[in-house]
Amino acid sequence: MTKKITIEDVAREAGVGRATVDRVLNQRTPVKADTEQRVMLAVKKLGYRMAYPSSTSESSVSYFLPPSLGFILPPVEDSFYQLLVGSILQTIADSGILLTSPKFSHLPISDVDDVAGVIIQMAKEVDVIGIVALDDPKVTHAINQVTQQGVRVFTLISPLSPCGESGFVGIDSRQAGRTAALMVDKLKIRSDKIAIYIGDNRFICQETCEISFRSYLRQNQPDLILLEPIKAMEDNILAEQLTDQLLDISPDVAAIYVPCGGSKGIVSSLKKSGKNQEVLVISHGPYPEWEGDMIDGTVDFMIYHDLNEFGKLIFNTCVQNARSETGEFVNKTLPFRLVTRENLRVNY
Repeated sequence: MTKKITIEDVAREAGVGRATVDRVLNQRTPVKADTEQRVMLAVKKLGYRMAYPSSTSESSVSYFLPPSLGFILPPVEDSFYQLLVGSILQTIADSGILLTSPKFSHLPISDVDDVAGVIIQMAKEVDVIGIVALDDPKVTHAINQVTQQGVRVFTLISPLSPCGESGFVGIDSRQAGRTAALMVDKLKIRSDKIAIYIGDNRFICQETCEISFRSYLRQNQPDLILLEPIKAMEDNILAEQLTDQLLDISPDVAAIYVPCGGSKGIVSSLKKSGKNQEVLVISHGPYPEWEGDMIDGTVDFMIYHDLNEFGKLIFNTCVQNARSETGEFVNKTLPFRLVTRENLRVNY
């Protein structure tokens, strides 16, 4: 059986006292930079990885480093993920917990081979991985491999088929889809054609949003025509091109639901065509510069994720459950808000 590393072991290795190690690990009071470095090097050499004091009793306290974190996300430029990364980093900075800088890898969602490869590689460097990915066998197989090695994986925003992952952090996509449909149902629209965008058919969260959106309207507005979903691959440029095509083919489209990335491209197309005041737009968000699109009336409703709270929820879930021995699946759901231009300033 492997001997449990104690605080005395770390102190001996670093050539400092037990109290000094305690101050470094728990950031109680400042110590000299070279002393802190010696302690951290000793911790790393001896194999400390994680966790926190298990009680306030001095005799039962175990000292460990918090986990090292890694995140695999879609590209961040002009997207929801740009804001999410900022929220995660700010949460870490505000936490007061001694953490190494998290690793980030950004890959197009369709590059499943690369995503699977990064999962395998990142698992060699971190304790916990948070990932947004398509539900593809290559991805789930890679996750299953690394979880068997002891790495904890949490799916973010979109769940995956069971693959040994430790938990999920996101919103209730069924509620989101039905809420969007309720807006369409209760508002008078000028025609019966409704468009819905998705990033990819293999995003389970978006699939659930679409199914729930259609199900509600099938029950409550059976005469509405729901067009086939438009796959924009979470890309603003492609979303703009596809919206140009939509407006050419179906100029009488009444409403657009966007439970995915690409909202900025859709908005750009609507403004360019002059139809931004005619078409009802319900978007998930936020995304960069979203407030202006709501203020000028292009986006009517937003299924809004509070990214400050989302960053905290992701961070706390990954850290607190990184070495849980219960084996229980962790399911953390972030409540969303319905934002309009009239309540814009009180909701974020």
